[in-house]
Amino acid sequence: MASFEGMLVLLDKIGFFSVIVPFILVYVIIFALLEKTKVLGTIDIKVGNNTETLTRSNFNAIVAFSISILFVVAKNLVFAMQEFMNWVVILIILSMSIVLAFGFLGGDIGEFFKSEENKKFMKVFKPILLLIIILIMVIALIKSFTGVNVIQSFFEWIKGSADGTNSDSITALLFFLVLIGVVAFITKKPNHNNS
Repeated sequence: MASFEGMLVLLDKIGFFSVIVPFILVYVIIFALLEKTKVLGTIDIKVGNNTETLTRSNFNAIVAFSISILFVVAKNLVFAMQEFMNWVVILIILSMSIVLAFGFLGGDIGEFFKSEENKKFMKVFKPILLLIIILIMVIALIKSFTGVNVIQSFFEWIKGSADGTNSDSITALLFFLVLIGVVAFITKKPNHNNS
């Protein structure tokens, strides 16, 4: 009797994780986007006295299939997607852990995000989350196309900075951060409260 691990190794050898899964994932995402945005148009069908508007699902399926085939052929894109999906899964697990912890403490996560007090928090949180996702995508693309592990290079740079071998780059970084702080201080809007 074959083990589960042996079955996964066999699936990996036949290209299930490097061809079939990326193909299905890209196909579903592209098809859903085409159906939702109705980019390729709609068809009006008369049913009795009513007219129903339907998407051109056959065209959407052909376009999604073609894009998925082109995506799978480009091995660098598949590798970038695999790197990116690793981080997405980690973010999903982390998010679910936070939601579960919030629920165990007796909070209602839906009310938390809808309350007036947390509107400012959500205005800040959404762009930060978007920036984190974009950063993860850029890191995955750099690693897939150049082979450079950006995170490992960053930690090696930090280690070199601690040793004193990167003192010029630390000075430039500190100068840049101070410059950003000065610009942010100068350009911030004054708070006029007439209390």
